[in-house]
Parts: sequence; C-alpha cells; structure tokens
Amino acid sequence: VLDVNVDGRGHLLPSAKKWRLSAALRASPRPIKIRIDTCRVLRDKIPRGHYVVVATLLSRLAGQPLHYRGAGAQRLTSTRTRPVAHDGRYFDADLVVGECIFLLCPPDTQLSPSLTLLLEIYECKSRLTPVDRCVGWAVFPLVSADFELISGKFKAPVMRGEYSADMRLHRSIEQ
Repeated sequence: VLDVNVDGRGHLLPSAKKWRLSAALRASPRPIKIRIDTCRVLRDKIPRGHYVVVATLLSRLAGQPLHYRGAGAQRLTSTRTRPVAHDGRYFDADLVVGECIFLLCPPDTQLSPSLTLLLEIYECKSRLTPVDRCVGWAVFPLVSADFELISGKFKAPVMRGEYSADMRLHRSIEQ
C-alpha cells in the first residue's frame, strides 16, 4: 500500500481515498529499471562504428511488442541507450554501454509467464552504413516461476543478425 503525504505535516489520506488510490496504482503499468553494462567478446565480429542497444517488452517469445495508452507510453515500452563507439579490432573485446534504461511493465495482476525482454544491438547510420541495421539480439524471460518480475544480474547469449520470430522456446535459443 502506498502511503501518500497530503501536506507537509504528515497527515495521510483517509482510508477510503487511500484504498482507491492504491487500487488505481495496482492496475497501472509500473516502471522497471534495466542496467545494460557490457556486450562481451564482440572483438572484430562487428565492424567499427557506433552502436545502440534497444530494449522492447514482448507479450511472449516471437510475440508482439506491448503497447499502453497514454501520452508518451509508446516511448516507454521500447527504449534505447545512447550511441557507444566500438573500434572493431580484435583486441577491442567488449562494447561497454554502462547505462540504465526504463520501461513500462504490466502490473502484478496482469503478469504472464511468457513476458519477454528483447534486446537488440543496432549499428547506427554513418558514412559507411547508409541505414541503421540490427547486428545482434538477445531475449530472456522477465517473469519467474513464482509470477514475480526477475531481479538480479543476468547474462544473455547474443544471436547475430536481425531478430527472428521463428524461435518459440527459450531453450531453442540456447542450443
């Protein structure tokens, strides 16, 4: 339950108003914070250039991106990091992003075990690359077996190329 301070003296809302407010908050999308640290062992697998990581919430693996109504909600169901330079040499092992991004996630009452986070690595448009192109992607489930959002530090294998909606199971990605 959210305790709301009406004025600076510490008085709380009456219980009926507090109940309505907490019920409304339980049904609204909630923000989640994702910190993207490093894309490891890229070396010379991707060319020299600037890259961004795009995060999108999917209803399920190979499903559609989630959408919410409201001003600016589309921007918060899919977001990206700032461009990061990669020199593309064999001794430039990692792409260090080190940035936090925020997304809107369904409320606890609407969580499904199939909710998936899609991370795509895009090469930014440059003098050598006429358009932005996806060079790799990774997915992993956002909901645990206990129907709670996962939290912690995770590693996800990155697949080369554009996101493929042919994968139906997370275990097929690991093979």
